[in-house]
Amino acid sequence: MKRPKPRPLTGIDEATSFILAILSIGVYFIVADLLSLHGLQNAIYSVVIPIAAAAVAIVPHELAHRFVGRSMGCFARFALDQRGFVMTTLINVLLGSLTYFGLYIGGVFFSGYTIVSCPFRGFYGFRTPNEGLIKVAGPITNIALALLSIALYEAIPIKGAVASFIVYSGALNAWVAFFNLLPFGPLDGRGVIEWNRTVWLLLIVISVLIWAFYPI
Repeated sequence: MKRPKPRPLTGIDEATSFILAILSIGVYFIVADLLSLHGLQNAIYSVVIPIAAAAVAIVPHELAHRFVGRSMGCFARFALDQRGFVMTTLINVLLGSLTYFGLYIGGVFFSGYTIVSCPFRGFYGFRTPNEGLIKVAGPITNIALALLSIALYEAIPIKGAVASFIVYSGALNAWVAFFNLLPFGPLDGRGVIEWNRTVWLLLIVISVLIWAFYPI
């Protein structure tokens, strides 16, 4: 059976697509906080910081795919998937509601992706000798940001909201790298492992180690 192709929302620029995709994750934290016993008293820590960290983990990841794809002469742009956007928003609202009952799962579902199309193949499922470089660009960016977060946290004596954001950002970047490196379906890991197994193994081990020492 042929896998259904994603359906990008047309007529929406990249900036708006990014904002809507991030909000589809943000509803998880908003709902969870509204249902908590504290209401919005700690909104900076429970809503603002997680959403900002999600933006830092996801936007550079997708822009890295786009930059490398374009540098190789391919068409590349971020798009919002219409079905994914609705499903992601609804799922994250549900997960945010479950958090009220002590079931912390996390808003890990995302509703956007980077379309890459090279001149010699169509959209979706293109193959090039350098496809691995396009695929690996996203996870490498996440790992670099995670390591930068760790370096900042260890080198600068900061506390409060800034420190929480740095730790959360580092952990979330590590998680996004690990999740995308899984060699299944449309995730980056499948292309990376076909391109270079050693690079794939090294990156996934690094992401796991970062997550182990800096969990959210």
